[in-house]
Amino acid sequence: QRSARSELPSQQLANAPVPMMLSGGSALNASGISLSAMSEVTPPAVLQRSRIIRMSAPIDMESRGRVVLEPDYRLANSAAGAAGLITLGTPFGFGLGLGAPLGLLGAFLASRTRMVRFVFDDDAMEVMTAGGEGAADKKGGETQLRESAPNFAVGGRNRWRYEAIDEWAMYPSPQQPVLVYFRERQTSPDGQGHFFPVLFAPDQLCRMMTERVGANRRVKSLPRL
Repeated sequence: QRSARSELPSQQLANAPVPMMLSGGSALNASGISLSAMSEVTPPAVLQRSRIIRMSAPIDMESRGRVVLEPDYRLANSAAGAAGLITLGTPFGFGLGLGAPLGLLGAFLASRTRMVRFVFDDDAMEVMTAGGEGAADKKGGETQLRESAPNFAVGGRNRWRYEAIDEWAMYPSPQQPVLVYFRERQTSPDGQGHFFPVLFAPDQLCRMMTERVGANRRVKSLPRL
């Protein structure tokens, strides 16, 4: 039995990997891995844990801090385009009377898109104004923001804590939104509803509302004012 255990078949001996000696005295196996360093390899569980931390860090950082939504002119352009089609497509000059109000609405929405910013920070969301006349976002630059005028409907600052928001929605849908709605208890203990035209990137708006206000507070029913 002892001789049987100590002896290997000639075929196994021929196929066995032969270590290669380096000048420094260390050896390499057939895979090219240092035999002396194999004991110092980081355990797979530690590597996997560090890989998860590195991959999840950018996502965690993206969901924190101050985020200013990018302006989006699609709503203003849609109103202006509809005004042009009605004006030119309606005969006998009747289109001017129908298209003019839409044209004015498009111009108003464009000016609001240029000036109004929706801002999300760690604790609340706020409607702010781009600083200065003619202030526009520049790639690689930063637009100065200032506090907006008091809310024209209920007064007070246009800033609402996430914890005070009971529900929110985007109408008619998050994919093609025209209005964003939310109801909060900060202005009134009984609740106060708010509507804003979507003048900012809708996908970014939906993501921030989902992450910071909460997906469980999104409603699909009619709004409560």
